[in-house]
Amino acid sequence: MEPKNDINFHMGTATFNISMEAAASKTKYQGMFKVKCVLSPLHYIQSDSMYRELLGKTNPQFASEYVSQLSYALSQLKYRIIDSPAWFKNQETGIDGSNIDDSILLYVLDKAVECESEYREGMEDRYKKAMEAVRTSIDDGSLNDGTEEEVKEEKKDETLGGEELENDIDE
Repeated sequence: MEPKNDINFHMGTATFNISMEAAASKTKYQGMFKVKCVLSPLHYIQSDSMYRELLGKTNPQFASEYVSQLSYALSQLKYRIIDSPAWFKNQETGIDGSNIDDSILLYVLDKAVECESEYREGMEDRYKKAMEAVRTSIDDGSLNDGTEEEVKEEKKDETLGGEELENDIDE
């Protein structure tokens, strides 16, 4: 079954709904997630620390790719998710998402990362548009402290004065 969802952004957060069936258990999962669009530097550090802790203190480099993916997903989602459905929460271990099918867990991580990517792209577009608007305003003189308009007026007066003088001479 293909998941259905839309992402809604608000003030540095994003919400999305999922409605999908788990690959292994065939359990149907539905609910809304609210995530941070960007992690703080400290949250990146904490997530990395948790990732390494989940891999184990003894020879984490020998963890399988599968275990590494799951550890990464759990550690990232701990710091990305603001709110989640009750079925995602795990009171027993304190690690939300650790009690569900891996296909759902990895899908939620993909959506959270997609939210960050779309948010960053949107912010970059907004920045470019704002910079263009500022440049346009500066170029047409509508964004200044008034001195540019005064200079234009002085030049206009000088030009008019010169034209009037030439007209007086011709008469």
